[in-house]
Amino acid sequence: MNKLKIEKLLEKSNDSTLHYSIRENILNQIQNELISDTEYVEWLDEFTKKRKPVYQKWSCEPYEEAMNGNDKTNRKMLYLFFDSIDKYAKSNFIPQLETNHMQANFPHPIYCDTLIYYYNVKFNDFCFSIRKEYGSRVDYSCIRIKENQEEKYIDFNDVLTNKKQENVDEISNDLATLSNMILHFCDKDIPVKFIKNILDETLVELSNKEKSKKLTKKITK
Repeated sequence: MNKLKIEKLLEKSNDSTLHYSIRENILNQIQNELISDTEYVEWLDEFTKKRKPVYQKWSCEPYEEAMNGNDKTNRKMLYLFFDSIDKYAKSNFIPQLETNHMQANFPHPIYCDTLIYYYNVKFNDFCFSIRKEYGSRVDYSCIRIKENQEEKYIDFNDVLTNKKQENVDEISNDLATLSNMILHFCDKDIPVKFIKNILDETLVELSNKEKSKKLTKKITK
């Protein structure tokens, strides 16, 4: 991770006169830097060993004041690191995990209706949960967690090498088949809204089954 390069890119991204596309390109460059080596994830490891979870975009003055310059800079990039993990996950069909504040038992004063999307990530012996939280605003956080054999983790070493997961090609082929089937139905003059309704109903049914499965698992425990 080239710190000097990142600091210059961060400074440039704060220019309010930049066109949206240019700013997005700069942020993409920073994201690529964050996963170009292990420096940032090693910082997360060391920081969460000594302190509370990492928060980003929070108004916590005492928390901010206790940080040195490097910690402050790295904290500001947490949302970009989340986006880097998110991009890798989506390209490999790894679903976001979802919870809310009450279920997460997360140690901070946050509105109870907050919805949290997160990934569990493992880097050697370091396991962490990196989260995007939707409440009255969008916030980001990272918390150190204990490894749980029942949980699924993204291996950060796979992110570093952009390793394609085993099921990616199979899923891509299946989705391409589904796409061709939809196009075939359209060619038969079946209205798109009817196709959409059927797909929506199927997805709702699957979602309800998944929720029921999770509830059963929780009750069983």
